[in-house]
Amino acid sequence: MGKWIKPIFGITTVIGLWVFSFFQGYKSWNGVVYNNPKNLNRQLASISSKLDLSNVVAIYPEVFEKQNITSRAYIVEKKNIIQIYLGHISTDKSVDNLVCANYSHLQLTLQSADISINGEPLEMKLTALCNVSKNINFINPINLPVDKIKKASSNNFKNDKIYLKNSLFLSMSSDWSIAEINFFSKKSRSSQKFSIKIDNPFEFNIK
Repeated sequence: MGKWIKPIFGITTVIGLWVFSFFQGYKSWNGVVYNNPKNLNRQLASISSKLDLSNVVAIYPEVFEKQNITSRAYIVEKKNIIQIYLGHISTDKSVDNLVCANYSHLQLTLQSADISINGEPLEMKLTALCNVSKNINFINPINLPVDKIKKASSNNFKNDKIYLKNSLFLSMSSDWSIAEINFFSKKSRSSQKFSIKIDNPFEFNIK
């Protein structure tokens, strides 16, 4: 009897440690399991720069479905800059056809949530580079230098990273939502445009 005690004790210990590690190490967010120690809200519109969700890594086909581009989007507020993080998606739900691997640029249609003219919301077009982030679950963040945009005298704002059409509207409204996203290439990659109508617009605040 005694010769079985040590093996049984060892097996029980291993199983116990495995179960403990599993429940301690894994969290669920938006239906996808991540190995991350922080509790993440399911819908994040704005978070501190101290918590950057782009360091959370997981590769699952459902992550790259179209609507996840905004359902997993979030904002990081830094000094004089707002970073827009969008969930990376695929043109066919596979890891082989991620949009930023096929298109060089993206354009967001931003609509004001609180101001309209003749029944139509104020609208801006934000164009930026489409690059794969270090974590392929996210597109590289789009940096909005809010103070510079508001101080600019022209109706449009441009730097080496972004082009914002009707940027003057940014001083008129602080509540915005992403209504549509277009992916395109100025050179090579793909000559076709890839468009997404957002079913549940991602809303955020720009102060």
